[in-house]
Amino acid sequence: TVPTSNLNLKHTMLAHHFLAANSRKLAAQFVSRSVRFSVSSNTSSSDGRISSTILQRRSSSSTSSAAAAVPAATVSPPANLNEEIVFGVQNATLLLIQHGLGKRQLLEVAKGARGPQSTLVTRWQKMMQGYLGSQVHILAGLGYSPDENGVALYQYQYNEFMSTADPDTQERLRKLGRDVWRRVLSISFDVPIEQMMKGYLSQEMSTVDARNIMFKIAQKMMGPSILESISKQIANKTAAATGSTSNDESTLMAMKHTLLQQVLVNEVYLGDNGKLLEECGFPSGEEGYVALQCAIAEHQTDPLVAQYMGGAMMRVLQAAGLDGATREMASNINKHANNATIADQNSTSK
Repeated sequence: TVPTSNLNLKHTMLAHHFLAANSRKLAAQFVSRSVRFSVSSNTSSSDGRISSTILQRRSSSSTSSAAAAVPAATVSPPANLNEEIVFGVQNATLLLIQHGLGKRQLLEVAKGARGPQSTLVTRWQKMMQGYLGSQVHILAGLGYSPDENGVALYQYQYNEFMSTADPDTQERLRKLGRDVWRRVLSISFDVPIEQMMKGYLSQEMSTVDARNIMFKIAQKMMGPSILESISKQIANKTAAATGSTSNDESTLMAMKHTLLQQVLVNEVYLGDNGKLLEECGFPSGEEGYVALQCAIAEHQTDPLVAQYMGGAMMRVLQAAGLDGATREMASNINKHANNATIADQNSTSK
C-alpha cells in the first residue's frame, strides 16, 4: 500500500476526490506529498485526471511497507512515454483492481460501506491506498522507483505525452481512466457497476452541468465559514500537539491533511444534511457523494472544472497553513492549463 494524505484530496477535490471533480489527477499530483507525509501510514492516480474531488488520505502503515512490498527496480524507467506504455499502465492497474491485490484491499474497505458518516474519510483514504498501491506496483515493474519520486516522474511524463497526443488517443485514455475510477468506487462502496449504469449514470452529465456543479462546490469550499473552520480546527489540533516528541513535521503535515479532508467531506459535501449534494441533483449522504464522484468522472479533464477546483483547493490549503502544497498545486494547475491549450491547438489543426 501507499500512503495518501494528499491523495485523499482527490476525493476532496472532486470531492476531491476525485477530489469530486479532480479526484484522480489531484491524487496523482499529490502522491509525492502523500508519500512524504504518510511515512507512518499505509497506503491516483497517474491517469492524468483531475478529479477534484479533491481531492485527496490517512491510515496506519508506512511508505516503507509499500516499498518493501514492491521489488526494487533493476531497470531504468523509460525516457519517454508512448501510447503502448500509457495504455498498458492503465489496463494493468484495472487488472489489479478487478482481479488482484487492489481488489482485495478495496473489498476490505467495502465492509464498512454505508457505515457512519464519521468513517467516510478513513474509508476513502484506505480506498486510495489500494488504488494508488496498485499503480505503484505496475510502475515499479517498468523501472520507476516505488516511492514519491517514481510516481512524480511518471506523472510528469504522462502530462508531456498528453500534450502532444492526438484527440482520439486523449479521448480513449480519458474513458479508460474514467472506467478505472468508477470500478474503484464500485468495489469500495459496494455498489455494483451495473446498478450505477442503471441509476445515476444512466444519463451522461453534460459538460455545462459538470461545470455548474464544480462552480457550486468551489464556492462552498471558499466560503468564509469553511475557511474559518479549517483554520481553527488545524490551529487547535496543532497547539494540542505542540511539545509532543512523537509529532515531527511529517506527522503534523499528515494531521493537517486529514483534518482538511474531514472538513471538506463533512462540512462542504455532507454538511447541512447534504444540501449541496441535493442542489447538484444527487441524494444526500454517502450515496450521493459516491454518485457525484462517478457521474462527474466524465469531465475530470475539462479545463473549467480544473480551474474551479484548483482555485478552491489553493484557498483551503492556504487556510490549512499548507503553503508548500499551495505552491505545488499552482505549478500543477499552470502545467495542466498549458497542456490543455496545446492539446486544443493540436485538435484544431487536425
